[in-house]
Amino acid sequence: RGSAVSDFDRDGRWDLVVGRHGRMTRLYRNRSGKRGVQVGLVGADGNQAGVGARIGLRGGGVMGPIRFISGGSGDGGQDTVRPILYCDQPIDELWVKWPNGVETLTSVPASVISILVGEKGEIVEIVR
Repeated sequence: RGSAVSDFDRDGRWDLVVGRHGRMTRLYRNRSGKRGVQVGLVGADGNQAGVGARIGLRGGGVMGPIRFISGGSGDGGQDTVRPILYCDQPIDELWVKWPNGVETLTSVPASVISILVGEKGEIVEIVR
């Protein structure tokens, strides 16, 4: 048995896949959850995923939940290095505290579902 959470259909919502020994794997698409923005980091050589960074979205002066980018979650598991983040207000910017302590703010364009940001706060890739 095993399960994984990811945005399998790229709609800005977490979906769930469940595998069971000897049975068909099932994908449960999230059709009613709040949409978010998938955030990925491009860090320095040797830490290209930005493991150790803290990230959060701001909107209307309000900070959404802050996530920690980790390199493992125990027992052979691995959390995603590109989580989906939410904010209750329309999103203005992405805050990142990089593993080296440097903080960056990146303006997030409207209607973005995925953004990839470099160490200087520059947008590397964007998907609408």
